[in-house]
Amino acid sequence: MKRLSRAVIREEFVALTGHYRSAIILNQFLFWTEGVKDLDELIEEENQRTGGGIELRHGWIYKSSSQIAHAVMMDVSEQTVRRIISGLLKKGLLFEKKSSKWNKTTGYRIDLPTIQSKLL
Repeated sequence: MKRLSRAVIREEFVALTGHYRSAIILNQFLFWTEGVKDLDELIEEENQRTGGGIELRHGWIYKSSSQIAHAVMMDVSEQTVRRIISGLLKKGLLFEKKSSKWNKTTGYRIDLPTIQSKLL
């Protein structure tokens, strides 16, 4: 049986991001974060990070713009997805990193403490 897709719009994420599309993508990153292999290390890292500058090593999600659009069932261009992600980065809700200068894969990681503090 084929697994059905779902896109969730959380009212609090709409208030946080200012747009329903941004809220859907942020929620999808949260969903993917809950399934990362190194979730325990991510949580430990976040607990240490609140005290100050440590290297972010755990909880990175590597998805292309087209994969993200497909996952949230948005019929939008890859450029639109990148623009939405750029807005989430500017709001401090996501981190971004390039794998290396040879590998152009981009990793994303949600900023759990920032999201939590802004929601409170």
